[in-house]
Amino acid sequence: MRAGFTHGCSTRPCRFVIGAPGGSGDGKPEPGGSIPTYVLCRSRWSRPSDGWFAVSQIEGRLGSAVPEDERPVVLPDAFEQARGIEPDEDVARWLRRHYASAVTIVTSFSDEGLFGVTVSAFAYISLEPLLVLVALGNDSQTGERIVASGSFGVSLLTNRHRFVADRFAGRAPLVDRRFSDVPHLMARTGSPLLADAIAWLDCRLESAQPGGDHTIYVGRALAVGHGTGDEEDPLLYFNSRYARLS
Repeated sequence: MRAGFTHGCSTRPCRFVIGAPGGSGDGKPEPGGSIPTYVLCRSRWSRPSDGWFAVSQIEGRLGSAVPEDERPVVLPDAFEQARGIEPDEDVARWLRRHYASAVTIVTSFSDEGLFGVTVSAFAYISLEPLLVLVALGNDSQTGERIVASGSFGVSLLTNRHRFVADRFAGRAPLVDRRFSDVPHLMARTGSPLLADAIAWLDCRLESAQPGGDHTIYVGRALAVGHGTGDEEDPLLYFNSRYARLS
């Protein structure tokens, strides 16, 4: 719906959405399970009481007022001049931003319900057997459920999923624990898979290895499927923005 709420923006009406308590993204739920109100303005979500907020697309958790992938970086002169240097945090962040990658939703489950998070750190390892890896932040709720359940699902997104990707990343109202308004099917392992994805993989966890501030989960695909999504229009992530092939 449209409303004339004033929060420092006078360019156009803003859209209000009531979030669901205890959503499925790795963004932390509101204290006491309260239901937050979000405002969509200039293609960004905010909570009127708290100001702008955003999260890391890859790590999928609530962050500071400045999105992690949009924080300014300072590059050493030696790096700019193409001389080899030891990478620091700014250089590492710049390198990650300039690696174009597909966007996926990684899912799992527990007795509490269904869990999912937006992930671009996804790769194929082996074709025979079909092995894949995903990297999630060490404090990821979804990662905890992957280890506990011994399985996870991966859904490959299309450009039509930009808002869905924002929801699972915590940048918009979170998906509830039943995935109520997200078309999905249940994998043999119990993980939810997006029905309108380009394709999905139902994986058994083979290993979970520490990797700095992330954990690397290797999975063996037990089943794969073609969703209803347009395979010619995958959702990409580059330079802190969604992108498309053409």
